[in-house]
Amino acid sequence: MRYRGNGKIKHQHGMIKGLRKILNQIAKWDEVQGIIPGRIEVAKQGGKPRLRVSYKTGSGLKAIARGNASVQEIFFITATPDALLEKLATSKFLG
Repeated sequence: MRYRGNGKIKHQHGMIKGLRKILNQIAKWDEVQGIIPGRIEVAKQGGKPRLRVSYKTGSGLKAIARGNASVQEIFFITATPDALLEKLATSKFLG
């Protein structure tokens, strides 16, 4: 697939600092079929990267990643959004 290489993460856009490490760990989960990072925008606050799930989409979940004075949309492609949401909620990645 274009921009994916051999993994589940699409590399068309850049990522905020520290987010790639988090997404690489989440990409190993069976619930995740793909991860698409969106555009990076400037934020008022910085800090270490953390995720917040926004809502379910037709193909999975949309989350917002914050960190390093930036905000980035992240789309998780999954057939089981409820299971992924539950696993994210019990992980250390949401903040």
